[in-house]
Amino acid sequence: MAQTEQYRFPKDFWWGSSASATQTEGAADRDGKGQNIWDYWFEKEPHRFFDHVGPADTSQFYDNYKEDIRLMKELGHNSFRMSISWSRLIPNGRDQRYSRKFL
Repeated sequence: MAQTEQYRFPKDFWWGSSASATQTEGAADRDGKGQNIWDYWFEKEPHRFFDHVGPADTSQFYDNYKEDIRLMKELGHNSFRMSISWSRLIPNGRDQRYSRKFL
């Protein structure tokens, strides 16, 4: 049997998770969110998406973020990186009318 070398991570190593807004958020048609390129593409060509699962059908982080963060803590994560959906922050993408609910 081959010997394996053990590696120990430093005490201050950052263990974490990350999330892409379009891939995890869900709620694609709620709270004034504007359409983004992924919403448009799914509307036009749903057959190009695996099992026809589009931006509205994701892990629903938008609604479940508290539970998801609790689970991250339970796993010992000490960092989390997420992206922001600009179509949720600036719904029409053309002016500076920001979505108050999103902020």
